Amino acid sequence: MPRTYTMEERGFLDSWLGGWRRAVELKVVRLASAHVAFDQGVESDLFLMAVRNLVRACEAFQDDHRVRKALDAFSTAAPDVTQARDLLEHFDVYDRGIGRLQKAGPMQESSLLVFDEDTGSEQLIHIGPHVINVTRTYEAADELAEGVMTIATSNPAQASS
Repeated sequence: MPRTYTMEERGFLDSWLGGWRRAVELKVVRLASAHVAFDQGVESDLFLMAVRNLVRACEAFQDDHRVRKALDAFSTAAPDVTQARDLLEHFDVYDRGIGRLQKAGPMQESSLLVFDEDTGSEQLIHIGPHVINVTRTYEAADELAEGVMTIATSNPAQASS
């Protein structure tokens, strides 16, 4: 029998997942309109953080095999998001040369810079050894959010739960 979701859980999803889904959408718009390199870097950072938080909201329900399957599909479509976000989150240790990836092997200092590249057909974010395709990541995140919301509302718990 499929897992049922309480009203509180559905509220969590509406609030957190819905909020981060909207944040991802807004960052895509801002990235497309950012024409100054500094602004592109800031918007890239915030886009990756918003995507990662959207995923974390979904991970709260990964005990449901359907959610786990949706998370796996996201990871396949956007495999480097978590690692790229981790580089940004821990910028302080990477700036000092003691980040986890730096300990594991040589990383060029310049590879830690975030930059945005518009190839004409796709927008890419480069952070460390990771390249994030903005459109593909946005589409995968939106599909994940929609899928998890559909799962949670398809078999809701009874009102008395």
